[in-house]
Amino acid sequence: DGGLLAFSPTKMRWIWNEAEADATNISDDVVEVMAERIETLQPGVQDVLKIASCIGATFETSIIKNIMTEEASNEASLDRYLNTLAKQGLIIKMIRRDANHDVVQYKFSHDRIQQAA
Repeated sequence: DGGLLAFSPTKMRWIWNEAEADATNISDDVVEVMAERIETLQPGVQDVLKIASCIGATFETSIIKNIMTEEASNEASLDRYLNTLAKQGLIIKMIRRDANHDVVQYKFSHDRIQQAA
């Protein structure tokens, strides 16, 4: 996206430079724009996002861990990949209470991101 579109963690929303966007030849297809952005991520981060997109709009880390390769599914790597995706504004971390423990879930911040992945 050339820096025209960015997620603002402080505002919790996507922001763009409208003047630059008007002057730039970019696609009107949101999925295409998001797919291009996803391609700039590290391969392991892309893999997590692709697997998550097949699971559904909301997913748990345990499911991703069971599907990923052994190297990529170690807890530290998976947490790092998921944190990268959350910082990029592509997914949102949620914690829900289940019986006596917390269950970490994530959801796509927009359905078009899931489609692009």
